[in-house]
Amino acid sequence: MKITRILQMGRRVLIFLILLFLFSFLFQGLLPFVKIGKLNGSFKIAPKPIFACDSILSGNYQTATTKWVNENFGFRNTLVRLHNQLGYWMYHRSYTNNVTIGKEEYLFDIKYINAYTGADFIGEQKLRDKVVLVKKFQDSLKNHGIEFLFVIAPGKASFFNEYIPDKYLVNKHEGNYETIVKLFKEYNINHIDFRKLFDELKPKTQYPLFPKCGIHWSTYGAALAADSIIKRIEKLTETPLPHMIFDSVKVTNELNTVDQDVGKGMNLLWNIENIPMAYPSISYTKVEKKIKLLTIADSYNWTMPVYEMSDNVFKRYSYIYYNKMLYANIRNEPYSEEYINRARLLLGQDVIMVLSTDANLAEFGWNFFEGSYFGLFELRSRAGMKIPLPIATIMNDIRFDSVMFYKAKLKAKELKVPADSVIYMDALLQYQRDKKKE
Repeated sequence: MKITRILQMGRRVLIFLILLFLFSFLFQGLLPFVKIGKLNGSFKIAPKPIFACDSILSGNYQTATTKWVNENFGFRNTLVRLHNQLGYWMYHRSYTNNVTIGKEEYLFDIKYINAYTGADFIGEQKLRDKVVLVKKFQDSLKNHGIEFLFVIAPGKASFFNEYIPDKYLVNKHEGNYETIVKLFKEYNINHIDFRKLFDELKPKTQYPLFPKCGIHWSTYGAALAADSIIKRIEKLTETPLPHMIFDSVKVTNELNTVDQDVGKGMNLLWNIENIPMAYPSISYTKVEKKIKLLTIADSYNWTMPVYEMSDNVFKRYSYIYYNKMLYANIRNEPYSEEYINRARLLLGQDVIMVLSTDANLAEFGWNFFEGSYFGLFELRSRAGMKIPLPIATIMNDIRFDSVMFYKAKLKAKELKVPADSVIYMDALLQYQRDKKKE
């Protein structure tokens, strides 16, 4: 009899604990009683749907509510981390987009592995056509007293190729990087090849140039690169510029966000162990004259000490992120390309620099050269055409707008005329409409 009572009591306690466990998710969602950290990475959480009769009748409200509940229930972030941790432990797998786990737990974005193995190679002729355009662009800028510099940033996979899983290395061959470097030399393009320089520094550097769990060059490596860029621009412009002085370097296990961005983005319960990283303290020499720099670059630009360079080295440091968002001054808020007066922007610089990691060479310049050169130089100087600069600027903007450019190409195909003719006519109409409004 006593044993029966104990069993009954045990069942009740078990049921109570199960219900408490299940309802804890509901309570945490309604009235959070445990502080849960946010997930890292770039993603959008479904917004709470707005109750409306039309929405209910159409079924949209139910669908949106289901999505909202799935992404906002209590302890969701902890369960996501638990799921990712189990996947990492049991299958050596990352659930973060395009991230693969290499040897000795070094993390890679598959895009960088493809750049190293040549899997993203777009072909020599395409690259030659682009480099020929870069040469024209560089020479045209020179005629306007503006210097040009192309900077190739190293990719993590090329730098740490010994940690790439063997399965990716089976069909390795020359790719965009090797071809572009060869063409840059052939056409005398001003450039810095940091992939080669970092490879040379790797066996003798005192501090890590790349982190184990980050995707970009390290904070220390980026500072070294910035120092070299300043000196190269100084040489190109024949203008004395402030120099960086490495006052001290602190080595620590407390990494900044840049040096562990991929590791954090995996959203594990316990982060993968990092290697100690170095953080320099930098000051700058003083000069009277400063120059204006426009950089068209990927995210590698952000990892350099750009704010300090803006304050101490350049008169103005402008930045077009992936040739889409313009930071007229790097400390200001960006605005979209549709508001950019390209002609005024480009011709108002002392130096224009394109900075691209090897993983982005397949998208060479993100159409910056195509839009800038044809819009600013060739059309303005083509004999007989005499296209005014305002119209050339609008034509340039059309080429930068993927939707407008696509429509122009469709229209050109339909009319069986060159796309430039359609773009010119569209730009002329736009210019005339704008004049009427004035």
